[in-house]
Amino acid sequence: MLALLRAHQLIALLLFLIFPLQITAQGFSNIYHRGWTTRDGVPDSMWGLTQTTDGFLWIASDTGLYRFDGIHFLRYSASVHKLVSDQVVSVYGASNGDLWVGYQFGGASRIRSGVVTNFPREGALRGTVLGFAETPDHTIWVGTASGLFRMEHDVPVAPTPAAQYHVAPAFQLRVDRDGTLWVGSDKHSMQCLMSGKETFEQLPEDFGFNSVFRDNQNFWWSSGSSVRYLDRSSDGKWAVAQSKLGNKVSAMAMDRNGDMWWGTEQDGLFITPSSFLSDPKKLTSASAASFTRADGLTRNSVQGLFADREGGMWVRTQKGLDYFRRSRFTNIPFPAAVPNAVMANLHDGSMLFGSSGGNDDAVYRFHGGELSVDPHLRGAVTTAYYDTPGSIWIGYDAKVVHWLNGQSTTFLLPPDSRGIKRDVQAIRYDHAGRLWVAANGEPPFLLEGSHWSQPPSLIEKRFTAPLSILAARDGSMWFGFPNRLMILSQGKVYRFDEQSGLHTGSVAAMFERGDHIWIVGSQGVQFVRGGRLHDLHLQATEDPSGASGVYETSKGALWINSRAGAITLAADQVTRLLQHPERPADYRILDALDNFPGAPTVIRPLPSLVADDNERLYFAARDSVAWIDPEQSEPESRPPGIKIDQMTVDGRLMDTTGIIKTIQKPSSISFAFSVGTLLFPERTKVRYKLEGFESGWHETETTREALYSQLPAGNFTFVVEAVNGQGIHSTTPAMVSFVVPPTFFQSIWFRGLCVVAGLLMVRLLYYARVHYLLEKAEQRHALQREERARIARDLHDTFFPSVHGIFLQVQATTRSITAPETARHSLEKLLDESDDVMEAGRRLIFELRSPIDEDNALEKRLTACGEELSREYGIAFNVLAEGQSISLQLTIAQEIFIILQEAMRNAFRHSKASAIHLVIAHDPAELRLELSDNGRGIPVDILHAGSADGHWGLPGMRERAAAINAKFTLQSETDSGTRISLEIPARIAYQR
Repeated sequence: MLALLRAHQLIALLLFLIFPLQITAQGFSNIYHRGWTTRDGVPDSMWGLTQTTDGFLWIASDTGLYRFDGIHFLRYSASVHKLVSDQVVSVYGASNGDLWVGYQFGGASRIRSGVVTNFPREGALRGTVLGFAETPDHTIWVGTASGLFRMEHDVPVAPTPAAQYHVAPAFQLRVDRDGTLWVGSDKHSMQCLMSGKETFEQLPEDFGFNSVFRDNQNFWWSSGSSVRYLDRSSDGKWAVAQSKLGNKVSAMAMDRNGDMWWGTEQDGLFITPSSFLSDPKKLTSASAASFTRADGLTRNSVQGLFADREGGMWVRTQKGLDYFRRSRFTNIPFPAAVPNAVMANLHDGSMLFGSSGGNDDAVYRFHGGELSVDPHLRGAVTTAYYDTPGSIWIGYDAKVVHWLNGQSTTFLLPPDSRGIKRDVQAIRYDHAGRLWVAANGEPPFLLEGSHWSQPPSLIEKRFTAPLSILAARDGSMWFGFPNRLMILSQGKVYRFDEQSGLHTGSVAAMFERGDHIWIVGSQGVQFVRGGRLHDLHLQATEDPSGASGVYETSKGALWINSRAGAITLAADQVTRLLQHPERPADYRILDALDNFPGAPTVIRPLPSLVADDNERLYFAARDSVAWIDPEQSEPESRPPGIKIDQMTVDGRLMDTTGIIKTIQKPSSISFAFSVGTLLFPERTKVRYKLEGFESGWHETETTREALYSQLPAGNFTFVVEAVNGQGIHSTTPAMVSFVVPPTFFQSIWFRGLCVVAGLLMVRLLYYARVHYLLEKAEQRHALQREERARIARDLHDTFFPSVHGIFLQVQATTRSITAPETARHSLEKLLDESDDVMEAGRRLIFELRSPIDEDNALEKRLTACGEELSREYGIAFNVLAEGQSISLQLTIAQEIFIILQEAMRNAFRHSKASAIHLVIAHDPAELRLELSDNGRGIPVDILHAGSADGHWGLPGMRERAAAINAKFTLQSETDSGTRISLEIPARIAYQR
């Protein structure tokens, strides 16, 4: 049976009324193509294709049923009921959205809203189910190896004898545009059931065929070795005419333009224009455009054709799947690449094309879709300019040629001693009839008669070579330079640059329409209106940079040839933009998916966008040219369908139908989904969210999967929406709902336990706080003990030695009282010294009893100390405070004061300075103090020893600094002064 099926798939009937496909009769020059092979996921041994109303393409194969969304191939796996078999040989998408599936060894399935209904192999469907069809009354017909059946209340029923159906295998079923059902069998016979009729009609039995389709009036079919034309006369008889196609045709179809598509067993795919179908004798291979494996077809062996609802044509080959659709752009069929294409409208219905690079120096004319070589023009053309009928100027290297009514005159540019290549960049007449010529490396030239000149007002070293020239309707001449624009009007030159508002970069092209002029360049697009420059702002993030061509149609639509593609603004958007330049405009962009030829050149030749008299727009790329009709409607599009393919919970597949599911303790949940749109699937945008968990949408263009982890308890619904490349939204979102019940840890009992545990934790924290306060009290007591020790040390080191010295002097004085006068002076001196000692004692006690416990206290005390020493020694003193004051730790401030007090006393007593400075810097990272003088410095031997013999001031300062983790630095040079700095980290110095 398998061999029989394969044989009849190649030679059996393919009755096909192709739903319209907009393809012009220009072969494949305006057709977008893409192919997929098994490496891309295409299943082996494909038997058939169909499309369901949700937009998905379905594939019947030996390895199962597959679905394709234009990007990914997915093997279908039913979540509730399994399919009858993996050996699928036929598929059909019904008008109500059902998908019918037929199997090799009998049986069928119907998939409706994700639910599978299987029809057993026994009984009527015991043979191979070869095809399905639907008549206008929505009856589903099933063709099998054992006969023809119609589905009545989900039961296959054979035609009654009154229907006059000749029982035979029904290998192919098709319904044409008139509603007629066509049935082909394995005995080279064909039967049809006309729309509205109740009986079948038998066609002649000697019809050998393997494909059949119907054009606007008649039928065509192929028998493998020939293609025939079938017509029915008024008396009901069938007439047959033989064509001259010699290829072995394996599949045939008709597109919306009436052109015939036909595939062959070995020679690839062909398109024959509709004009050849009126007479079968004109139908030859020479009248068709071919597309083979050399052009990108997956294989030259074509096995079937299918047209989707958007107008795309799908081709099944021996090893792959190919997709064709009409694109907005049509390529000019040059025999070879045309690097740096030059374009000019000749205003006689034809376009002129030349090239400044490549091996082909021919110049072409394009008229009525036909390309021909100009008999007069040749060479590396750099620009072209139409003047008047029969008059055209051509630019070359260092010369221009004027062709007038077939006669040429050459004008050489003035000689140049630099030896550079001077390609002519642009040519324009002004309103005074003078010819302006721009050449590489030169200021613009003016040709009057045969005399060349260069206006001095346009000669500037910074921008000598114009890229573009525009003759405005007001008589002014516009010259576009790299990053400059110069306007010559009534003998005056006006200049614009970036400082004066020009943001286009190199001005590559200009176009005037109405009261405004468009300017495009390497960095963007602007327009001039009312004497002011305005930027073009686009919605979203598309960048109109790298532009070198611009055109506004007579109906107000704007087109730009840019690096990103062909950017177009509708007329209403242009009107709004002109009135409100600050508002971003909506736009469309046509790129490689629309057959856009590629990024244009931005230097020369320019412009890269030219319109003909019918306002067909010609876009030049770096080595090709393509045209577009701006009035051509967008490809037909329908709302995209959405399917949630899989719901996976911790590695387990779940049912994705509308049943609400309960999921226990999910660690992770993932969703895989697809969007059914075969027209520009790459431009489809998708957004999804999990209601009950999040409020915002996730937007994506390529990702078709969502992952969630550690969901809380609750009710959730996963929702997916889509919008296709034409901006059409999906009619209804796809969604799946589920419930995550609370676990023990999310239950009320667990919450109660948490409350009890919280109370216990509060009690523990209370005890911990009490313990902490006790430790802090102990630390304070320790600090007090340390402070007492310090006081004792200070008394021992300062006060008591002084008192002891007094006692010794008193004793000595007492022993020396032999001369009253001498004794009196000694006692007076002793009393003075005792006053000093008492004053020192009082200061010490005051310092101990008065800690630094207020803001800026350290600064105040250091200032007071310094000012007192300044008055005593007559040396200038000043204090500089930096930063915002921060409260200090009291013990740290006390130690800092003692260190700096000792340092200041040493400076005033020993430095011989004229000025002493103190800097107190409060930095968030540290506290820094610096004392400096401009005195004689500390002797080198004392610096090396660390202190003077018998003096402990410097060691004491270092010890106190080390005790508070401060960095103590001493720097001194002879006759250059001394600097002492103290740096204390913020965590130690500042209160927390």
